[in-house]
Amino acid sequence: LRVATARNLDIQQARQRVEANRGRYESNVEAVFPVIAPSIAYSHFQGVGQNANGTLTFPVHFDNLVPAVSIQWILNPGAIVYDIIASKRRLEASDQQEQSVVLETARAAAVQYYDLVLAQVRLAVAQEAVNEAQELLRITQLQVNAGTGLPADELRAQASLAGFQQDMVLGLNNFYQASIALTLTLHLDPAVTLVPAPRQVNQTMLVRENLPIDELLATAARYRPDLN
Repeated sequence: LRVATARNLDIQQARQRVEANRGRYESNVEAVFPVIAPSIAYSHFQGVGQNANGTLTFPVHFDNLVPAVSIQWILNPGAIVYDIIASKRRLEASDQQEQSVVLETARAAAVQYYDLVLAQVRLAVAQEAVNEAQELLRITQLQVNAGTGLPADELRAQASLAGFQQDMVLGLNNFYQASIALTLTLHLDPAVTLVPAPRQVNQTMLVRENLPIDELLATAARYRPDLN
């Protein structure tokens, strides 16, 4: 579950949408305040000047530095309030969507993990059935060689072994398919075969049965602000 919430692409996209909507909301809130734009203008002139009648020329040199500050405030209360409310609702919706994506990804990862555990157990059962069928075939062949068994029994044992071997191949294919499905959810390399580490999966109680109603309502209000 930690790997799923850290590496899943859907969760990362949902988080990016939340950040984008949060930036849009902050931009709409800041639109209420005026825009202050400081600026500095500098001009330089150097050359030769003359009188109006053209009789005298003399060198000139000018440097002008003009600092300025402009304030722009275009206020449309209706549009600003609408944009703020709409952006806030979009932010809340994207936040709820992120939580939904996280929960759905965690649920899918958990289900796929248990599918992998089940496929591993089925493969182990199929392998054990193949081993027993091989032992039965060996015993049947000894009985046939000793003259106490029938050739039909040997053929029946061979057919049974072939059937169990086919079940084992199908179980191995299901195990690989379950591994690939989990690697896609965890955004890992599908060429790597995932194998469950624990030998036994313990049962976990997600919701206590003795949880009082006031705590249930508080939990619902905390994770569902639209219910308030």
